[in-house]
Amino acid sequence: MGITPMSAGSLSLTRNDPTLLDWSLVEKGISNRLDSSPSREHAFHCYLLENVFNILPDAADDYIIDGGSDRGIDFIIVDHESRTIDMGSTKVVATFKKSQNNFPGATIDKIISFVDDLLHRRDSLLTVDSNPLLRLKVEEIWDALEHDTYEIRVHLFSNQRPLASAARERLETYLSRSSVSLFERHLFELSHGAIRASKPRFTKTLKANAENSFEYKEVKARALVARLSLPELYEFLRDPNGKDFDERLVAQNVRYFLGSSVPVNREIRDTLIAGRADEFSLLNNGMTIVCDQMVMVAGGCFPIRLVNPQIVNGGQTAVVIHSVGTSPPRSFSDGSINVKFVETSTVGRQCHIK
Repeated sequence: MGITPMSAGSLSLTRNDPTLLDWSLVEKGISNRLDSSPSREHAFHCYLLENVFNILPDAADDYIIDGGSDRGIDFIIVDHESRTIDMGSTKVVATFKKSQNNFPGATIDKIISFVDDLLHRRDSLLTVDSNPLLRLKVEEIWDALEHDTYEIRVHLFSNQRPLASAARERLETYLSRSSVSLFERHLFELSHGAIRASKPRFTKTLKANAENSFEYKEVKARALVARLSLPELYEFLRDPNGKDFDERLVAQNVRYFLGSSVPVNREIRDTLIAGRADEFSLLNNGMTIVCDQMVMVAGGCFPIRLVNPQIVNGGQTAVVIHSVGTSPPRSFSDGSINVKFVETSTVGRQCHIK
């Protein structure tokens, strides 16, 4: 996947009492997925995986482990590229009146018990105490931790109010002992995340050389794969003021950057500043940017206009490239990166200039 989460702390909202407007916004997201989901809980999980973690709808079931013997964990995402493990525990209610209750504190003991067994590699996790999907994820996590260091994060999601302060403090105290982070997003945060992702449309342009790019079409989308120079990508990543990173590019992705101290981000940065920028495209998995429309001239080295572009893969790479590009080393201009642009709008397919 390669999409790094934004630190939950950087999504700074002054939490207020959720309103009916907050409820209806999240409820719409759940309702839109009910026809293709076996339950309301499953629809909520799909809503979270798509909107918070940028998991494509067809892949959601690869991460959902909700059901009998789930040990209080409803989905697990193991990202081997960014070396992160995200575990989600959720609660979804059916009425606005019930949304005024706090996230259930009874879930805390289940989470603590699961994390304790996971980190101590207790074989009981592979017995009847865990369902088959959970056992598969546990084995994947154990194998990953045997060979590398991963950051583990526990997420609480609901269309209710947050944990009561005493329950949160108890869970946070336990998790912090093992350097496991705790993030909470409930009705207020989820609704405002949806608002944040609904900002007005914008456009950005870049150039792709015909010799290093090719276009292909699928039934419901078309895509352009191009090799871009690092200076070219840096210009694309800058905000309209020409200085800061353009956060509009990740407005629908609350998982995009943890900081330069994270090992994988540090390695990306080290490659760029150690005179190895010319090897960057060989060492990096590249980026994927989706957009509503691509407006371009076929087969030429002309500007490509992207309508509402969003980085869905390679967010950490983008932020590091922007950071290094502000004061680039001499070899920076020798570097390049492979980028896939995907247009998903039906209207957009009419905007290819011949």
